Amino acid sequence: MQKTSHPFIIKYVEEFLYQNKTLCIVTQFANGGDFEQLMKMKKHFSEEEALYYFTVLLITLEYLHLKGIVHRDFKPSNIFIQKYDGNVNILKVGDFGISNADIDSIKKTITATLKGLTTPAYTAPEVIKGNYPSAKVDIWALGVILYRLIAALKHPFEEKN
Repeated sequence: MQKTSHPFIIKYVEEFLYQNKTLCIVTQFANGGDFEQLMKMKKHFSEEEALYYFTVLLITLEYLHLKGIVHRDFKPSNIFIQKYDGNVNILKVGDFGISNADIDSIKKTITATLKGLTTPAYTAPEVIKGNYPSAKVDIWALGVILYRLIAALKHPFEEKN
């Protein structure tokens, strides 16, 4: 996250160890809550609104992927809102807790562990199958978000387990 500087990504401030055991990451404050809250409050988005939010998120993912960063837990509750002038909502992607910045250095990651850390409704099929996640997992999650924006917040697949 330190090597990112983009208008649609939460700014990293610093990190520190609390009582020498808990990692704390300080980021920019987003005064509008998260995108999941906005989606539930608004309940319906026009095509223009859905296209705007989709485009912002697509531009952000392109930036991250070009830098070799795969978010791997891309979902509305990890997208924050910065309000300007009380009416303008700027989306800011955050919570990079299980992202990877150097794909080659983490090839030894156990994908089964990752499967337990992601949110099932946004998890790509390759992660569920146990394959190593690529940037495609973020694109899958973006597709789920788009579907929810245009289908009155319904999920494309119901979680059974």
